Amino acid sequence: MRTESGRLYLVISTIFTVCFSAFQALKLFGIEKIPLPSFPTTDQGWLTVNYAIQVAFIGYVAFFTAYKFSRIKSSDRCFENERNIWQNLELHDPSTLSSETVDEDKADDETAWIRFKQGANRVVKQFAWFWVLAWFSWLLHYLYLFSQALGWLPSNAAARNFLNNLNSLMFVFLFMTLTVSTSKYGALFWSKLVCSIVALGVVEFFTYRLSGGNETTALAFTTVSGLFASVALASFIGSIDSKFINVPVWLIPALYSYAAIQALYVFFEFGGVPSSAPAFVNKTRIMVTILAFILKAVLFITVTWILRTGRLVYFMIEESSLNFKRDKNFEGFLDNIRIEETQLT
Repeated sequence: MRTESGRLYLVISTIFTVCFSAFQALKLFGIEKIPLPSFPTTDQGWLTVNYAIQVAFIGYVAFFTAYKFSRIKSSDRCFENERNIWQNLELHDPSTLSSETVDEDKADDETAWIRFKQGANRVVKQFAWFWVLAWFSWLLHYLYLFSQALGWLPSNAAARNFLNNLNSLMFVFLFMTLTVSTSKYGALFWSKLVCSIVALGVVEFFTYRLSGGNETTALAFTTVSGLFASVALASFIGSIDSKFINVPVWLIPALYSYAAIQALYVFFEFGGVPSSAPAFVNKTRIMVTILAFILKAVLFITVTWILRTGRLVYFMIEESSLNFKRDKNFEGFLDNIRIEETQLT
């Protein structure tokens, strides 16, 4: 059932992405020979349509698919058929355990494995929740951009940047769950990081007000927000680019491209009034939203595949063992290999 559902999401997302992105691209470049939906011809109208499509897609993901995930079944038990898996892991120092000690402490070992399974399961759940929150924060961001484009809400750079930073923080959380042992991190720890984003938003709001609405100030904060989003997303993509997850090679450049275009977020601060902005700025904003939509769907498909095929659980377990062996092997390497430093003159 898990495989069929994953394929269904893949098919739906692919059709959704190809159809809407093709329609927009063809209209944008003036191709009118085939029947297409009636899209606005103005740059502002194009942005409004793009925002609407993004809201529809993100809402579809957030409410219907993003919560699906694979977790360890019965993490409070250690089954006999799992014994080979646990014994192959080296999460302890083998040199300190004799065969007699292992036999005597067999029950304690099983308790340790259960504790490890529970920790890994907790991290997988954290990842799944942050993945959901990332999409809901995206939904809030694009709902605001859409409402702003329609004139329902006033334009406010501080609000836009706050929502963008909040979404970027979710990807920082996702990155941490894959690279740091977060099984013991509670709600208080994560709340402190959220509070830092709130504090940054307050600082930006008052700085902008005290500067008398200086546009340079707004651009500076927007640039930082775009760079933060780019770094956060690139870090997350780097963490899932693991041999244990084995994301297809051709997907990696596409995902990093999505991280790269986050730096273009500053273009959304230019041209508060469309007629006052250079033409290339407005066209850039349109193309960025189209690319963001396509690559966002690619990211969704990739992470859904990772979650629903159990590769995330496999990554959590094998990566922990690998990290332990790496540290122990490095210590032995330094003890046996002398490395000489040669100074260049």
